[in-house]
Amino acid sequence: MHSPFDIVFVVTEAAHVGYNGFAAMKRFAALFVGRFDIDSRTTRVALVVYSEGVDATKCIYLKRYASVRPLQSAIGNRRYAGGGTMDTHAALEFVRTLVLTARLGDRSNVSNAVVVLMYGRSSRPDSTRVSVKPV
Repeated sequence: MHSPFDIVFVVTEAAHVGYNGFAAMKRFAALFVGRFDIDSRTTRVALVVYSEGVDATKCIYLKRYASVRPLQSAIGNRRYAGGGTMDTHAALEFVRTLVLTARLGDRSNVSNAVVVLMYGRSSRPDSTRVSVKPV
């Protein structure tokens, strides 16, 4: 039996990534989650899409999906809107302060993993480094 854990994908849709780059990141995330037993007792998955900040309505939260196929479909259905800059620091802060909370499905008794899928550098590298530090 596998140990339960929560995983959050942080995916950029900054302008320079383009439609094809965003589609490749979504495919990777969908294939990756297909390797796990997705349900409320084992693995939970969240997806945060960002460019110039985070649009909370585009996110998938940890408590939302309890099986792999609907989760993969939801990941695949995220549309590329194209953004300006790559505010990775804002996305990581969003994950730390909102996504990884009990209210949205984080479990205090399991490990968390955050996978950042991006192309290039954050628009504010110093702020991004600060956002990575544990609480």
